Amino acid sequence: MSRNLEVERLEKALYSLIDNMDMLMPSEFSLGELALKCGVHKDTIAKHLKSNFLENKDFRYTGKGGKIWVAREAALEIRRYYNGKAKR
Repeated sequence: MSRNLEVERLEKALYSLIDNMDMLMPSEFSLGELALKCGVHKDTIAKHLKSNFLENKDFRYTGKGGKIWVAREAALEIRRYYNGKAKR
């Protein structure tokens, strides 16, 4: 098998994997769920969100109580940020 065909096959497999992951991962996460996954208090995540992300784009409040939902892309970025801090 030529190298180009092998690379092309790997690219197709990678794109297929990405498409499948997109279906498996929720489009947004609750603030509490994200805080648990990051290992920090939800107030810390809320402050980080408010100072570094846009409301109604990266996160949103629901109802009077104001439960916060975080968009997938913002949640992944926050996870990377706190994962990097834990390694220092």
